[in-house]
Amino acid sequence: VLDSYGARKDVDVDLPLVAFNWDENLSWYIDENIQRYCGDPARCVQLQQSADPAFVDSNRRRSLNGLQFSTMFGLQACAGSRVVFYNIGFGNEVDVHGIHFHGQDMKYQHT
Repeated sequence: VLDSYGARKDVDVDLPLVAFNWDENLSWYIDENIQRYCGDPARCVQLQQSADPAFVDSNRRRSLNGLQFSTMFGLQACAGSRVVFYNIGFGNEVDVHGIHFHGQDMKYQHT
């Protein structure tokens, strides 16, 4: 049930989590990026053309809410708040990016 502003009445905080993977090896800009950012472009081109597993994997990017490298911010709620997580994971059959929680991150109580 929504209030007059369109917000849910049964929760205090909505926290969306969108996990997304993409493969920079397939980017239209891979050649430009190699020339611009690789310390040894000739070596990177060689690794790319040989489909070197380490090089290929280094160009697979993973993000949470569009951010990488553990730079996530804004997931805050006070103790006792009614919180809802909206978990969405994008990927493919090779690299599915799922969301899961560890430890006692949440306490579920239905009343």
